[in-house]
Amino acid sequence: MGKSKTKTILKKCWKWSWLATLPVTVVFCVWVVNTTWMYRNFKLRYSTTMKISLSEMGRLQAGLLLSGAKGVLFPPAGQRRALEEVHLFINEADIKKLDSDLPYSGMEYVKARLLYPDGRLHKVQVKYRGDFSYHWSGRKKSLRIKTSKSQLYNGVRETNLIIPKTPSILGDYLSYILARRLGLMAPEPRLVEVYINGRYMGVELMVEQLEEQFLRRNSKMPGDLYSGEIVGRDFVSGLMNDLYYNPGFWAKEAVNNHNPPEWNEALRNLTKAVYAEDMDELLGLIDMEAWASLAAFMTISQTIHLDSTHNWRLYFDPARGRFFPVVWDPLGTKTLSAKTQY
Repeated sequence: MGKSKTKTILKKCWKWSWLATLPVTVVFCVWVVNTTWMYRNFKLRYSTTMKISLSEMGRLQAGLLLSGAKGVLFPPAGQRRALEEVHLFINEADIKKLDSDLPYSGMEYVKARLLYPDGRLHKVQVKYRGDFSYHWSGRKKSLRIKTSKSQLYNGVRETNLIIPKTPSILGDYLSYILARRLGLMAPEPRLVEVYINGRYMGVELMVEQLEEQFLRRNSKMPGDLYSGEIVGRDFVSGLMNDLYYNPGFWAKEAVNNHNPPEWNEALRNLTKAVYAEDMDELLGLIDMEAWASLAAFMTISQTIHLDSTHNWRLYFDPARGRFFPVVWDPLGTKTLSAKTQY
């Protein structure tokens, strides 16, 4: 009788085993499809993205599935939060357009609406930002918002909403705070909670895009603001990977309208002095107090995100004939040593 009952129980378990195996199979298939799609797009098609292996992509997708399940099964309590909220409204068709052929499709602006502090919705434009896949490969994306000239958001026309690169979002935030307290030029950081079409997207870092308005808010005369990047889309194969090797590696975020847009004589002199180790010429081109503050900042913040290939921003003051450093994306406090958070 004992064996008979055991067989009966096993038959019933086998009969209804699909209730357990089907969900597991579905989740496994979703995981395989998502991992394969991500590997194809961000490893094979877009070779200049962050180096990430197939196994890392698999772990990333597993984490996304797990976090999504947690959000459904254990929704957060409706407690009041102290952070500023940013509400964006984007047509679902435009979101699909941004996602259609990443990363290239995400580089073009689409129309959106942004809730302003006055409680009114205003028309804006939105696109994805960032060279590397952690900005746009996951469910959350780093965004750039562009307002009209007549309807600035908190006095800013172009704003970035940046997702955390590491398990801690505080690295960049605290680094910007430190830079400003040391008297360096740096955007004012804000931690905000982002909602897109009413969906909560989490806490992100809001910083303004560097342009002429940024210079004015820092009591600087309109002048050339240079951006130094030779990574990601700006990578040039076959050349020395050092921004100070060639002035042609630099682009302008703001322009002194008293000179032609292509004017860069001061930058040419700077790069020439650096590589010739001509200290007399170099001291005549930089503001020593500002650069000493930058050296102190890099030491205190322990940043390794400001190197020979990216994240350099230089302002040339036409009245003083000197270069001033601008702190951008410092990611200090050694957060880069932590495991990257996609």
